[in-house]
Amino acid sequence: MDDNKKKYSIDEIISYAAITIGFLSIVAGVLIPEKYSSKIGDFSGGVTSSFFSLAGVFLVISTLKLQRKEMESNQKAISLQEKVQAQQAFESAFFNLLTFHHEIVNAITRHERRQKYKGIVDQFINNKASDLNESIFLEFKGRDCFEVFKKALFDKYKSLKKKNGYVYSCKENETIFLNEVYLEFYEDHQSDLGHYFRNLYHLFKFIKLSKIDVSEKQRYASLVRAQLSNDELILIFYNCLSDNGWEKFKPLVEEFHLMKNLNASTLIEENAHLQMYDTKAYFTT
Repeated sequence: MDDNKKKYSIDEIISYAAITIGFLSIVAGVLIPEKYSSKIGDFSGGVTSSFFSLAGVFLVISTLKLQRKEMESNQKAISLQEKVQAQQAFESAFFNLLTFHHEIVNAITRHERRQKYKGIVDQFINNKASDLNESIFLEFKGRDCFEVFKKALFDKYKSLKKKNGYVYSCKENETIFLNEVYLEFYEDHQSDLGHYFRNLYHLFKFIKLSKIDVSEKQRYASLVRAQLSNDELILIFYNCLSDNGWEKFKPLVEEFHLMKNLNASTLIEENAHLQMYDTKAYFTT
């Protein structure tokens, strides 16, 4: 069969049939001999008007159906256009936020005083007593600063643990202690990390609240996740176990599997701390 041939609806078929019958009735009325015309005229006129009326009704119905199809087609086109525009608006805002995040990271600078000679070998090589305690200033920029932040956080954990005589007993107590450690650490580094965490949180919140498909949300979240170093993940990990991130940021970390690329062996206490997150934080489905 030829697919290009027009397919008629039942309404159109009935309409055309009624019109045809109506015209046949008129023709029949003309061709019938005059002596029968008076008897058949009334019948022919009634039949003709009935069929024309019937044809008119079905033509109206067919027209209404055609208009409805056109409206549905137009609505689909409008919906598709709106979806494309919404996607474009989302991507523009998303990449602006991601670019801003990189700018925040690149603007971070840290200066660290460190001992110039460390270790027994260095002491033998540099045998002057005055040299052994000599220190130098090192400058860290951008993502390299997170190595400094991580070290400061770990040192804070060790110092408070020693100071308080703290010994791990259960998950609940460790959560309380970690919160205390992190808040003290954050107070020392808020000027550098405050803006970083606020923007990163709003970036994931923006993805979550967008009207794109769930699979697309996960795809864009994975783009952000791929930008984060392991040292950043460590800081995010403990930030979300504190009062700063537990309520709002931690659920997003779990929903978008933000810890998928985390090297768990670099945590302060791997086994004890991993269980503080839902397992979906580490795995994508």
